[in-house]
Amino acid sequence: MNNSKEIEKLKREVEERKLKIESLLTNQNKFESLPENYKLAEKIHSKTCSWNHTDGCSWEYENWDGKLRQCRSHYVVIADRVLKKVPYEMAAMTLDNI
Repeated sequence: MNNSKEIEKLKREVEERKLKIESLLTNQNKFESLPENYKLAEKIHSKTCSWNHTDGCSWEYENWDGKLRQCRSHYVVIADRVLKKVPYEMAAMTLDNI
């Protein structure tokens, strides 16, 4: 096999992975900057939603920017109820270990 082609292929792969890492870090920073009730709502949704995320659940079509819509506001209400009873760290750890 042509060594220079293989090297170029590897360089492209490295660049693609760097972009993916940057994207993941951006998403992580966005998540970490959310208020605790939003972060907990994210965790509750990820552990409990059994809807089809193509057409049954609108979570992916909503975001935390601006006014909350139906799906995310539903999970924020649940998160707020949980946070009235236990600290965020305890609720998050419980969900992480389910």
